Amino acid sequence: MYLSLMWSLLLASAMADRRRRDYTHLDTLMTVYVLCLHCNNLAGASTFVTDPANRDVYEGTEVFLNCAIRDYRRIKWFVDSTEITSNDRYTVKRGEDTSVDVNLSWLKISKVLLSDAGKQFFCVAVNDGNQRVESKRAVLNVTRVPSTPNPDCLRLDGSYNEGEIVKVTCTQENTNPRVRLNIYKGDKLLSGKPADNIQSTFEYTATFEAHRSDDGVTGLLWCSQTPPNDDYPQRFRKNCSFSIVNVNFAPSITINGATEITLDKQRKEQEVVYVCTSFAKPTSVTYDWEVKFHHDPTVKYYKQHNGSTLRLVLTQSTVVREVNLTCIGHNAVGTSSVTQTLLVNHDSKATVSPTPEVPDGGPEFTWSTALILAVTGSCGLCIALFTAVIIGFYHFQLPQSIDIYGERIAQPEVYFEPKDGISSPQVIDGKHSVGVQVSEQADIESVYTEVSEYGIKKDKDKALPENNSYSHV
Repeated sequence: MYLSLMWSLLLASAMADRRRRDYTHLDTLMTVYVLCLHCNNLAGASTFVTDPANRDVYEGTEVFLNCAIRDYRRIKWFVDSTEITSNDRYTVKRGEDTSVDVNLSWLKISKVLLSDAGKQFFCVAVNDGNQRVESKRAVLNVTRVPSTPNPDCLRLDGSYNEGEIVKVTCTQENTNPRVRLNIYKGDKLLSGKPADNIQSTFEYTATFEAHRSDDGVTGLLWCSQTPPNDDYPQRFRKNCSFSIVNVNFAPSITINGATEITLDKQRKEQEVVYVCTSFAKPTSVTYDWEVKFHHDPTVKYYKQHNGSTLRLVLTQSTVVREVNLTCIGHNAVGTSSVTQTLLVNHDSKATVSPTPEVPDGGPEFTWSTALILAVTGSCGLCIALFTAVIIGFYHFQLPQSIDIYGERIAQPEVYFEPKDGISSPQVIDGKHSVGVQVSEQADIESVYTEVSEYGIKKDKDKALPENNSYSHV
């Protein structure tokens, strides 16, 4: 290339001065150019086709250098004046392109160190005649990277009250270029900025307003670290999480109790109980109640259990329609309250219709539950006694069968059976005989008595002869 440039200058000079020069001088210049060109071709057979080039690399990454030469069979690599052999950091590979008669060689440098910056890497080609040819020298420009790939999320110490501003900081080693840091709350990017002072540590701070839902949530806050550009080592694409946030907040109040009541005229007093609960941090909460209603001296209320419980008492004479109940809770952070309305219904469906008023203006009579039960029990007792009397009367007064010993026996089943089995029972002379059941202790099997058409005649009972027309078996 140098010879070509010289020839171009000489040619240009000759053309400029061709009016002053003759053709003999131009022929001389042409002869010199041809000789130089021939020398350049001879030298080209012994120079490198490809030389290692300067490289910009990041610390800890790997880089490849290569060279190629014609005719020379052996290529060695050097760093400064030291020959390189394959080891943990350096790998040398050789090749040959027979189509163009070129020898190739590659050098791989693993985990580039900051100490590699400024060192000269080059190839040396040696032929069989020990002729030595050196390539151009390559220099590495090494960029420093953080010593650890992970960012550091600084711990949050202490506690915050709801509504306060919380600052969170993420750090990494300060390098040039340095990694990008961003802080997120859940999936929301928080507004933040780098620290003003440039030190060995790069700090990035973001802020947000504390809320009760942030309290004790693990992994809610996190820092994202990304490389500054595409060729930066991707191993620095890392995240870290902040510790839990300790948030104190004022009580959230809830009233537990009825919202409607119906007055029962049968009851002298009716009581409604309300309990006030809270969700708060710290959990130590004091309570108070406000009860508002139209002036009515029959309405009374009492506070219990450190104010968390309210007993509201209404009577038959209560006339108010609404009672507004407000529970107030207070802790070290603040105060909050909630209001609930009790609707009072005076039209009780369970009320018994009153008895008509006494004409003389006497007191109104009302059927109470106890009175109704007493009257019902008395009526039941009277019915039971009456039934017992009737049963006794029938048992002792109605006609009964008597055995020969004078003992009463169960009423027998009286029936007639003619001896000849043909004729039916007939009354003879207004009389007929009937068989009567007798006791098992008697010696006879049948007892007969005369029966008139008007009934059994007293003092006429006797045993009938065997030839009686009708007999009972």
